[in-house]
Amino acid sequence: MGMFSKLSEVQVRNYEKLYFEPNSYIVEIKECKIVESDNNDDMLIISAKVLAKKKDTGIRPELEDTAAQCIPMRGQASIWKTNMMEFICAVTGDEIDDHDDREWEDIAADIFEDNSLKGEITKLRTYSKETKKGGEFTHHIWEGPPSNKDWNRYEIVVEEDE
Repeated sequence: MGMFSKLSEVQVRNYEKLYFEPNSYIVEIKECKIVESDNNDDMLIISAKVLAKKKDTGIRPELEDTAAQCIPMRGQASIWKTNMMEFICAVTGDEIDDHDDREWEDIAADIFEDNSLKGEITKLRTYSKETKKGGEFTHHIWEGPPSNKDWNRYEIVVEEDE
């Protein structure tokens, strides 16, 4: 049979993408990257694993799922740059006045080219808003590291002993 032999043994991956639906979460940053395309639809992608979320919501993503915020880079630069800087400042704890333009460029490159925030734990709050065209848009509000009080208010991933 050659190259097509044993196809029944192949494990097919599920490429269903998870996005953050309206809720409050504690997440671990997994990946920050820029996805470039040929048709000028480049995007900043921030993916994170859900460690905790508000209780009894029934909303995806579930605990331990990895979901993403996708920030389109087309259109007004001020919009995607604002979203990016709100994320960076919340997770790093830096204020916009802490660095000059050159330093911010280096910080953003470290984050989105070298994935330097991988492993950081942070809070994320999301809510939906109706667009002018009648669609729905999810806002992401990154809130920095969780306190002990935050952990007590959320449903938490419990590590099982193996």
